[in-house]
Amino acid sequence: MIGRKAQGTTEYLIILAVIIVIALVVVGVMGWVPGLTGGLTEQQSRAYWQSTSPFSIKEFKFSGTTAEIEVQNISANKLTLTDLNIDGIAGLSSSVSFNAGESELVSLTGLTACGNAGSGFDYNVSFTYNSKKVNGLVQLGDKGLIGKCS
Repeated sequence: MIGRKAQGTTEYLIILAVIIVIALVVVGVMGWVPGLTGGLTEQQSRAYWQSTSPFSIKEFKFSGTTAEIEVQNISANKLTLTDLNIDGIAGLSSSVSFNAGESELVSLTGLTACGNAGSGFDYNVSFTYNSKKVNGLVQLGDKGLIGKCS
């Protein structure tokens, strides 16, 4: 009779330990604990840049020192893109005007070499643009543009 009391307590502690381990695994898989996940993924980066305003990046391709980026003006106003800065390097050769909702393929040259095909990149991006009445407006990205070199 004396040994039976301790058996219930031991079973309770084992069940509690199993529940805690399962909870920790779920938290780690969901990415709620910093350091357990690999950081921002390419899909998360694409989703972020497709939702930025007033300019969004719909598609992009980096190869060597050149890039092709589909940029869209998602504001209701006509805007003129005067500079597209990738990791501190201005690669836009001339200004590009965008009507409301319009997208254009922008080619950039003279960038830092992307690397071998398939290698990853993480670039900081900023747009400098003019609106109808204000010049020199800047849009900075909070997250990097992540992808693979072509």
